[in-house]
This record gives sequence, C-alpha cells and structure tokens, in this order.
Amino acid sequence: MTEECYAIWLYQDGYRLYIWDGLSREDAKRIYRMYFNDSDYGMQLYRAGERLKCRDAWNEMGINSGIRLRRMRDRVYRVKEAERV
Repeated sequence: MTEECYAIWLYQDGYRLYIWDGLSREDAKRIYRMYFNDSDYGMQLYRAGERLKCRDAWNEMGINSGIRLRRMRDRVYRVKEAERV
C-alpha cells in the first residue's frame, strides 16, 4: 500500500461485512461519510496498512467539526453538539 492508499472495513453486530481496499482519499471519504451517521454499522479506517484510531480517522476524513466523545460506564459514545443559532 502507498501513502495515499486507504482501506475501510465495515462491520455490523461484530461481523465484518465488507472490505474496500486500494481506495483513493476521495473515495474513502465518500464511503466513510456514507456510513458514519448510521448507528447500525461500525468502521475501521486504514491508511498505508496502518489502522487509524477513531479521532485520527475523523480528522483524516474531515468529520471533526462539532463532534466530541463522552465516556459513560466504560464505553465511549460520540455525541454531536447542538447546532448554534
């Protein structure tokens, strides 16, 4: 894999459903954003064969605005902030 080569692994209920490999950055962004807000799916993002942590993946895909993490009972949840008027 080269530096600009991405892979996305899609999961549902702990089972791997699909793997996209050899993606360009634009294709990876499109797929990642398509499944990001769907709570039924989980994703792992790889860049050049290295798995990115959650926050790094969000920054890489440009999804870092207005998102913060909250820890509740040993679990981490993503929470979107309310839109400001």
